[in-house]
Amino acid sequence: MKWTRLQKASLAVIAAGIAATIACRATRGGGAGGDPTGVDGKSRAHGASGLVVTGDSIFIVRDYKKGHYYRLATPELKVGEAYSIGDELDEHDFWKGARQLEDVALLFSAPAQSTTAPVHVAISEEDAGDGNGDLIDADGVVARYDHERFGKTRNKGLEGVDVRGLGPGLAEVVVVLERGDGGPVLFAHELDLDWLARLREERELPLRYTIELGAPGTILPRFDWRNPSELRIPSVLHVSAPEPGFLVILQDTEDYAHKWLVLLDHDGEARSRVHLAELGVDAEKNWEGLAWLDDSRIVMVSDNASGSKASGKTYLVALDAPFGSRRPSLARPRDN
Repeated sequence: MKWTRLQKASLAVIAAGIAATIACRATRGGGAGGDPTGVDGKSRAHGASGLVVTGDSIFIVRDYKKGHYYRLATPELKVGEAYSIGDELDEHDFWKGARQLEDVALLFSAPAQSTTAPVHVAISEEDAGDGNGDLIDADGVVARYDHERFGKTRNKGLEGVDVRGLGPGLAEVVVVLERGDGGPVLFAHELDLDWLARLREERELPLRYTIELGAPGTILPRFDWRNPSELRIPSVLHVSAPEPGFLVILQDTEDYAHKWLVLLDHDGEARSRVHLAELGVDAEKNWEGLAWLDDSRIVMVSDNASGSKASGKTYLVALDAPFGSRRPSLARPRDN
């Protein structure tokens, strides 16, 4: 798979930054002797909206900082114990044309012996709900999602993204759309990694999708114990076991202390659920992002930037993946 000189240079900068971050790996609570907060007593990652774990680093995006991401060396996370992120974060540009970043995912990872660096994608969305959102990488827009047919409301827009491998050179992307009073929607589509290389080298146009009920790829989650319009899904993960589907964070829109991890099948039917409090997690924290820590553990990040119980701090918590869930295969480029 061929990449432009700009992409190679960008990836080299990322690799150098990762090495520097690992060299100054922080200890629990924000680093030895470090101030665990940033400006005005707030974590530099406050407002965190999504995260992904790649190699020895955690990448975090926040919806208060357009076009930027933060990286920290993966700390020692104990299952069920909240870890407060301190000053060990490095700030970098993702793509200068990005809007509000809602989530981030690993698009593909080359084999260990390859010199091709991992490539990340993120969801870029206007906070006013302008009717479209973008899937972006470090060089620009990959796909545009038109969700205007659900109407324009401030509580509507793209929230989460994840990617799984379907075979050499082929990936499946899933995004979450919040649609105000109608409840959350998932939208899944394939992405050809060879096409992505052509997009960058030959200036092809990005993919365009319309998200609407009944359209191919649109998945309407179903929860038999609650009205979907009372719920939101801030983050989603692909799972391969116990059957292919999705693991989501589910929040009550009226009382954020009610949060669950829910296993959905590929048609959107809720198969299993567990309240975060049952897992020993502080459900008062606004857990916004969800990622695979390894093949059988997950990690969440909180946004504690607003609300009556806001501390201004950002937390991580690791959990054993519930319901026997397992991480699916990562997407990989074709061998050339």
